[in-house]
Amino acid sequence: MNSERDPLSLYPLLGVSSAASTAEIKRAFRTLRTKSHPDKGGDAEAFTVLTKAYAVLSDPEKRRHYDETGQVHKSASEEFMEGFAGGVFSDRVGRATAAAVSLPSVADQIAIRSSETQQHSHTAGFEAWLRARGTDGTSVYTSDTIAEQFGVVKSSYEAVPLQPRSVLTSVCRGPGKPQQQLEVVAQPLPQELQWGQVLIEMNYASISPADIYTVRLGGVYDEQHKQPPFVAGHEGVAVVAKTGPGVKDLSEGDVVIPNTTLLGTWTEAAVVAAKSLIRVGKLATSAAGMTSIAGSQAPGATADAATLADELPLPLEYLAVHRELLLAYKLLETNTNLKPGDCVILNAPNSTVGRILLQLCKLLKLRAIALLRVRHLSKAAAGLKGGLSPETAAQNVDDAGSDARFSAVAHQLQALGATLVLRDEGSIKAQLQSQRFFGRPKLALDAVGGDSATRLADALEQNGRLVVYGCLSGRAPIWPWQTWVFRGLQVTGFNLRNTLAADKPAGAAKLRNMLESLGKLVSAGLLSAEFTEYSFTEEWQDAIEHAIEAPGGSRVLLRFE
Repeated sequence: MNSERDPLSLYPLLGVSSAASTAEIKRAFRTLRTKSHPDKGGDAEAFTVLTKAYAVLSDPEKRRHYDETGQVHKSASEEFMEGFAGGVFSDRVGRATAAAVSLPSVADQIAIRSSETQQHSHTAGFEAWLRARGTDGTSVYTSDTIAEQFGVVKSSYEAVPLQPRSVLTSVCRGPGKPQQQLEVVAQPLPQELQWGQVLIEMNYASISPADIYTVRLGGVYDEQHKQPPFVAGHEGVAVVAKTGPGVKDLSEGDVVIPNTTLLGTWTEAAVVAAKSLIRVGKLATSAAGMTSIAGSQAPGATADAATLADELPLPLEYLAVHRELLLAYKLLETNTNLKPGDCVILNAPNSTVGRILLQLCKLLKLRAIALLRVRHLSKAAAGLKGGLSPETAAQNVDDAGSDARFSAVAHQLQALGATLVLRDEGSIKAQLQSQRFFGRPKLALDAVGGDSATRLADALEQNGRLVVYGCLSGRAPIWPWQTWVFRGLQVTGFNLRNTLAADKPAGAAKLRNMLESLGKLVSAGLLSAEFTEYSFTEEWQDAIEHAIEAPGGSRVLLRFE
């Protein structure tokens, strides 16, 4: 076979010519499969390659594409499954091999480490000493580290002047109800960019439960605290308008997302530290045209988007909620014991994270059980942009309307990928049995806490795992000791920022790869999120009201014009 016509040598792998018929290819594969299967002593990696070659040559469309281009055509879903979690969801042989590999027993580990102790080299002893000191004792100091920790003397660099300008900013005056504590005021920008600073122009900022939580507590998020008054907003997407001295990794026109919490994204523009941003692409337009970009495209409109953006992994609206996308991605990826056909159960399924999780489960062939709690919406929330009509909202005040609302939302969630939608109340085990759903969930994902988390844990299989990544109810979950001892419940917490920070120095590259992987799914129509946009200058109060009164389904975005 000519290597130019067959660069991957798929035909020789099966021992056939390029003119072979589909029947001949099938017979050749069956013969080789019988001989080289790992269960019969064959090499697992070689068998995987053989299987992939057959998958291409047995499909008429893929074979035609391969014969014409010499490249293997992959759909967006195939690319996603091959890249997700090291390809465990697409490689059956790899999954079986990984499952067969077990850790050495404690006795074996004792024997190994005893032998190491008897012949301990100086290098091994030094490495053990470093490990004993922890991560804080192994830091490497560079000029950038010193500048970041101790600052740079102003006389050693020349500040970059900025044009005098005031911008509209959403300021939180103190703890309490966001409707009462937030106000939009005009604030002047600094006159100069100091060392390591950049000027950014906001395109979109999302209003998430974390934003509302921080405002209600007056600037508290995890162990961080901003003293009121402060600019609200954790997440968003912006464009770099100007860079200050000492900035190496960013340039004008770069599209950036926050790398830290409490950045203060509810503002038209801001001067921030370059280290608090992550570059995700570059706009093709000039800095002078930045303000016309925000809000110019709907999430699904890609024709004109190509003229506006260059190298962007996702549309701007999706980048504004990148945290939710990455959170759903990592919640499934980090649980490497999952395989197609396994069952995952989650609460808050109508949130942005929940909806993305359901769609990813569908792509990964995981069965997803969604525990749904329908809120009784007020009539005031009914008329909000993107919300329910006044007539529909009025029906949701009574029980009959609540049932209708549950059925409507459940139908939407099943269309996204939920195998089963249950009410988040009572015994989930009893509901599963009444539905004749006998496969118990292996993984539970909790964003609510309180009684809802307890119900999740009760529904898990023996030695099941529950991951807590939020607490919308504000109440900690409680489990009886029998759940821990007799059922082997495993409970872990998950924080996206800590996980990404642990990947340094490769964290930025991994984040970019994840965004690109998700972007391909969005472009192919396999992944979507709903947005409701509000003008920051004219509709910010309506946006806050919408995010509080009707948080499910559509994510509220502030659009900066």
